[in-house]
Amino acid sequence: MGLATRDIIETTPFGETILSVTVNYWDPKNDLEAFVNQRKLALDSSGNSILTEERITLADDLPAVQFTLQGPEGTQSYFLFTTVGEQYLTFSGSGNLGLLSDIAHTLKPIQ
Repeated sequence: MGLATRDIIETTPFGETILSVTVNYWDPKNDLEAFVNQRKLALDSSGNSILTEERITLADDLPAVQFTLQGPEGTQSYFLFTTVGEQYLTFSGSGNLGLLSDIAHTLKPIQ
């Protein structure tokens, strides 16, 4: 059984950075906007506050949306959503949010 993102964030040792990458199988396929809207609803209902939301373009014109969140306990986290073929990629973590963003911005499709 895996840990929920909230559990991972709450157990991150002080000063450490946690990175999680998940491929999501979700319908409809190839509709990043619908996927992001669904994830925003889930993030809002989990008690998180969205501090920032930014639409960006990764390498090879890959669209993505990145978020900075703050949980009810004050811990901040980073999320980036993009597509991988017909599926969706969720890149998330806590700790050094600048480092997580820098790593996420290096994502590119491999063919």
